[in-house]
Amino acid sequence: MKCIKCNSVKVVKNGSKFGTPYLKCKECNAQFCESSRNSETAQQFAVVLYCVGLSLRTIGALLEYSNVAILNWVRDFAKVHYHKPIPKGDIVLELDEMWHFIEQKKQSVDLESVLSHNWTTY
Repeated sequence: MKCIKCNSVKVVKNGSKFGTPYLKCKECNAQFCESSRNSETAQQFAVVLYCVGLSLRTIGALLEYSNVAILNWVRDFAKVHYHKPIPKGDIVLELDEMWHFIEQKKQSVDLESVLSHNWTTY
């Protein structure tokens, strides 16, 4: 058996959990189980199901994995296979800071006094 992180063959038994034997690498101290539960085919199938439109929780329930594991698989797949597009031309950004000004303003506006003025138009 090889270590899943460093591929070392210096692996020893390290107890069991719920009947599943665990192993420990002597070089990198990684602990893992020897079952091939996290297989490549399961990860690829999860990514395909995600691309079809199923939610992470649904995929996790179907494949009996946690939704966090499915999310990590999809992210890892996206990092390897897809690159961010390079923006072309100028980027126009419109910022609206009025909400910030209104939220910080503590005094209220007296609309009756504003409306009572005799405003003349030219």
